[in-house]
Amino acid sequence: MLALVGGGLWWLSTHSLALGPRLHDRVTSELAPLLAAHDCNLDVGALSIRLRPGLTPSVTADALILTGPRGNRVELDRAELLLDRLALLEGRLAPRALRIAGMQVAVTRAPAGDVTFAVGDSPLLQGLETPGEVIAALETVLAKPPLTDLTAVGATGISLQITDAVSGSVLESANADLRLDREDGGLDLVVNLGELGDRGAPGSARIELQAAS
Repeated sequence: MLALVGGGLWWLSTHSLALGPRLHDRVTSELAPLLAAHDCNLDVGALSIRLRPGLTPSVTADALILTGPRGNRVELDRAELLLDRLALLEGRLAPRALRIAGMQVAVTRAPAGDVTFAVGDSPLLQGLETPGEVIAALETVLAKPPLTDLTAVGATGISLQITDAVSGSVLESANADLRLDREDGGLDLVVNLGELGDRGAPGSARIELQAAS
């Protein structure tokens, strides 16, 4: 029996198990009330589960489309949610980390100098003027359920557009990535902008922001 259990755990640690239509519908129906409370709708392609190192259970969703109350959309190629295994044994879903691949992000600086961050065509952070305000806004977002237990967020393959209405420049990158870590009350954000192009003049940049606990 122990050998069977051990073999099953090993298989899940090296393979993904696709969820069938019934379980797929059950998982999405569990999320429906939470999304409906915010007037949002979620369409998910394939769902799969596996065990990551440390026997950390994870759920991966491909081809996600989140539609907001005003019809604004966020599309992701893939999202993987790592769950707290002890909470899962108690019947609770407690996300610990989120990994995202493939999304569109727009950063716009208005003539007045304030900055807006949008994912897809949905504004996420608005009216920011300083790095401190960026961190404070992120802390506010992460303080809302069900994100309160998240300790890390990573995103790769970001299609990024930075528009500066003050200078008139538009920078674009197809391979930006970011990592957000939260530990002991502190918050660290690292953004690699990848190869930026402005009228044929490529460059690269890295941004690091930190908030002490």
